[in-house]
Amino acid sequence: MTPWVTLRRAGLALPTLGRSVWVVARDAGEIQAAYPALDAALERRPGHLMVLSTQAHDDLDGLARRY
Repeated sequence: MTPWVTLRRAGLALPTLGRSVWVVARDAGEIQAAYPALDAALERRPGHLMVLSTQAHDDLDGLARRY
């Protein structure tokens, strides 16, 4: 069994996202501050997904509702 299969079975692998913009930030505030630039980038690339990742669990529900 390959390591990839092992990770997927354990639920530790992301699904194939295809074309996407992946934002990795320290917290929700950084994502909020960068949103105008992210929105402009996504407008130029229709069909791309935006994936948000933060270290903090400080406002994940708020981010999910907004984006």
